[in-house]
Amino acid sequence: MPPAAYGFDGRLFWFLANKVLTVGTPFGRKARGPILSRGGPLINLKRQDVIRGGGEAAPRVTSVVGGRPQLEDGRCLDISNVIWCTGFGHDLTWIRLLVFDGDGIPNHERGVVASEPGLYFVGLPFLTKFASAFVGGVGEDAAAIVEHAAVRLKNMMRSAWRRCHRRARSSAFTS
Repeated sequence: MPPAAYGFDGRLFWFLANKVLTVGTPFGRKARGPILSRGGPLINLKRQDVIRGGGEAAPRVTSVVGGRPQLEDGRCLDISNVIWCTGFGHDLTWIRLLVFDGDGIPNHERGVVASEPGLYFVGLPFLTKFASAFVGGVGEDAAAIVEHAAVRLKNMMRSAWRRCHRRARSSAFTS
């Protein structure tokens, strides 16, 4: 990613990642395939930048003592938050449903799997936009999934109530 993309304190990058590179724009749809197959552009962030910003790369966590992570060097960290970075790959092989294409990518529309009602994905690369897999970009996708699931649940409850009510009425007439 060229340094110019991070101009205006990163606002230009977030604008591009959230508003321009989306499944709803021609440019985003064109970029989606290559980004999914080869990965997105790398962010030019160096270890020194993280340290200058107050971050610390810690040794491996080996256990938890009193609710606090203990590192392999024996230190126990007195912290309230952990950002657990697991890498850039994902493994969905544990999902044993016919919802994946030939490349192992879920068949979905904005995270909703039509062939398996109630199955949703969030946080995948380019779910709806380039920023979908970023901590700072997943929120809108998650909110849309929650809304979809809530509407689905409401409709299921309404249908169940109607079925139950119909049975109660029909048994009242036959008694």
